[in-house]
Amino acid sequence: MQYELFYLVGQNNEEKLDAIKKEVEQTLTDEGAVFGEMEVITRRKLSYEVKHQIKGIYIARRFDMPEVDYWAEDAGEEKVAKIEVITKKLNLNQNVLRFLIVKANELPELKQKEAIPAKKEVASRDKRERPKKEAPRSEKKEEESIDKKLEEILNI
Repeated sequence: MQYELFYLVGQNNEEKLDAIKKEVEQTLTDEGAVFGEMEVITRRKLSYEVKHQIKGIYIARRFDMPEVDYWAEDAGEEKVAKIEVITKKLNLNQNVLRFLIVKANELPELKQKEAIPAKKEVASRDKRERPKKEAPRSEKKEEESIDKKLEEILNI
């Protein structure tokens, strides 16, 4: 079954980002996960402060978890889903501020965010798309004369 892991690392840990990514990947591979090649990394300002961080790095990865090995032996006889074990381990990781693991069956394909056009391109495109503010005076006169003719016809 395919899953997607989406996690947040604080901007203060940016220099340790490669080590953190390897640590998270090792946590999942220990439980039998196999990662896909695509990885999306986005740096953004957070909507609200998370553990004293105002900016962060979002990382999204897809991984496959074999269904045969879905259960792990944890705490003796108790059987626990491997996703739950991964969740517990990621909760203990101090470098991961937030994370989310979801089934990727119905999710769109993972891809990089589209490039934002330069400011000059946006400004020139906006100028072309703007409608004219006022009609020329000759058109106004024609409209007025048509309106007068309509009034005369309707009054008769």
